[in-house]
Amino acid sequence: MSVATFRALKLYGMADVFDEAVEQGVRRKHTINEILADLCRVEEGGAIFAAY
Repeated sequence: MSVATFRALKLYGMADVFDEAVEQGVRRKHTINEILADLCRVEEGGAIFAAY
């Protein structure tokens, strides 16, 4: 998926933080599921990153 796809799906929160979420997730050695959970949390209006 790309940022353009997120915007087309009206997932603006995910689109806005996608690059940061992936960079932070990789740096913190998160799984894909944890990164996806962070993106979903943002879309719901929550904090960008959960404390794992």
